[in-house]
Amino acid sequence: MAWKDWSYWFRGGLSLGFIGILLFFIWQVSYINHKYIISDLISSLSFPIGYLVYYFSDFSLLIIIPLYFIYYFIIGALIGWIYGKIKNRNVENNK
Repeated sequence: MAWKDWSYWFRGGLSLGFIGILLFFIWQVSYINHKYIISDLISSLSFPIGYLVYYFSDFSLLIIIPLYFIYYFIIGALIGWIYGKIKNRNVENNK
């Protein structure tokens, strides 16, 4: 099953989920290297999970990384679902 055969919500969820994991690693590296502007920007994009990580810093990476993926997957799935509804509405009107 090719990428373009998947539903829009699933594509959006996977795309944003992997971007979320990438942002997490960039956030960790920028925080370690004392680049606080980048760190603050990325942590504001992931406010609920960044808030948990800040106050419960004893979380292991085995818990944090899936949380980031799930959080961004849900946001990406919502965006993809809305995009699919808009795109399919335009296709139905043209028939």
